[in-house]
Amino acid sequence: MYYSIAMALSDTRQIIRIVVEGAVESLHMQREMINSLNLFPVPDGDTGTNMYLTMAGGLREMEKTPFSSIEQALHDFALGALKESRGNSGVILAQLLEGISSGLSGPGSPGVQELLNGFRNGAKLVYSAVQNPVEGTILTVVREMAEGLESYGESSLEEFLAGAYTLACQSLLRNRGLLDKYTPGRITPVDSIDAGGAGLVIAFEGALSSIGIPVDKLDWSKFIPRYRFSDYCGPRWDLRFLVDCASNKLGELKAELNDLGDSIVLAGSTSPYTIHIHTNDPEEVLNAISSYGSISGIEASEMLDAHPFSNPEPQGKYRHTTVIAYSSGEGMQSAFREMGAEVLEIRPEAQIEMGVLLDTVNRLNSASVVILPNCPNMVRNANDVAQSFSGKVTVIPTESPIQGLAAMEEYFDNGNPGEILENMKRAAAAVETGYIVGENAHSPDREGPSSDNTFTFSGRVGNSLISEDGNLVRVVISVCESLRDKRSGSALTLIAGKGLDETDRNEISAGISELIPEFEQEWYKDNSSGWLLHVGLE
Repeated sequence: MYYSIAMALSDTRQIIRIVVEGAVESLHMQREMINSLNLFPVPDGDTGTNMYLTMAGGLREMEKTPFSSIEQALHDFALGALKESRGNSGVILAQLLEGISSGLSGPGSPGVQELLNGFRNGAKLVYSAVQNPVEGTILTVVREMAEGLESYGESSLEEFLAGAYTLACQSLLRNRGLLDKYTPGRITPVDSIDAGGAGLVIAFEGALSSIGIPVDKLDWSKFIPRYRFSDYCGPRWDLRFLVDCASNKLGELKAELNDLGDSIVLAGSTSPYTIHIHTNDPEEVLNAISSYGSISGIEASEMLDAHPFSNPEPQGKYRHTTVIAYSSGEGMQSAFREMGAEVLEIRPEAQIEMGVLLDTVNRLNSASVVILPNCPNMVRNANDVAQSFSGKVTVIPTESPIQGLAAMEEYFDNGNPGEILENMKRAAAAVETGYIVGENAHSPDREGPSSDNTFTFSGRVGNSLISEDGNLVRVVISVCESLRDKRSGSALTLIAGKGLDETDRNEISAGISELIPEFEQEWYKDNSSGWLLHVGLE
């Protein structure tokens, strides 16, 4: 048996104010959570904020006018929401409110039939407002909720309202994952839910709770994407404005808008109409639409090119400092793990996996995180991720796994984080590195490592080519001598790649011992196929 505070109130103005304030407050309290769900149509993380500002604008407008009826109050609320609407979901929400309010009639409290008519009208209006409706969004939630409410025509008011909330939740969950295929850029959503649909459910939740109708609240933490990173390449600007257009020109106006951008919503039942559009050229849109009538209320905001975020719960034992090390082969991965690092694989076919790094950083139960890229191509990407975490993440720009190993020698978790970081930086910077690439010296097409018949191998230090030769040992010696010229050290670390067999390693080791006897060699074996040998001197 439902108990409603509204049933105990004789002042209908007070009832509607409590309901609206409950919805607005619920959106305000959970706007950041809704933002974190935002993937479609643009993953810019502002849906919750936009829906809250839209509803808050409606509340301000409603409170300006002396109360005469719930119908009038909701009309003022919807009108204010349209005027103050923000973003795609905000405009759609405002249009839904207008549809519901226009379906009500009479001076007293609306009954179930009036509300049912309002929801029918609201669903019809939101679909007509959106130029290219996409299922799985707030539109689907509104439509399926209105369709489901047809079976509540003989219910009590409380049962009807609770049923509307339940139907909205069911629609949101039933269509989970439908938008995954639409998400732009490098995004890795798994069974995502629409942020606008979630915002609608949360507004309902607040409205019903405010008048004592109990609801089964969803655990929103289950639906927040574990990670995503978008290379958004759509229109740059989010534009909203009002146009005073004759109703017989609306068809032409809609056709014109289709050529000017996307995510188009034309809302309102009377002029001035609210237009929302994503475009690369706001001035072009405004100039084109001005021919249909006077324009006002212009608001344009630049959408983010990339909006990374991640919200998993921290896992594992707490650490003051955790190191994330990149490595391409099993040998080095094992070495870094033994030294206490979290290891991510560098994949030659997909060097940039930002979502994986974002997810890893956020799930770590650690006060600070150090990233060792161990590859030139990963340094910039690691820096991009670090900027998202407000000082929690530091990148030591290691361009070689040998620099990473040197840094890890200075890592231990129970020391002063600042001192550890500085020691790791110094250790990595103290290593001069080079590498050798080329085909296996003992491939069927070659006579062996001592052959000078054709060039096969090249050695580099930094961006400089040091040696090109058909003799692998000579190339390695040239690289070692170049390193010695740059760094006065004797500890030589060598990492053998997949293409370097035991015979090659023995010949290289012997050549170094003979020609540069002061070097103390330490060998590691890896299975990376991108290079033959990494060499580092410290």
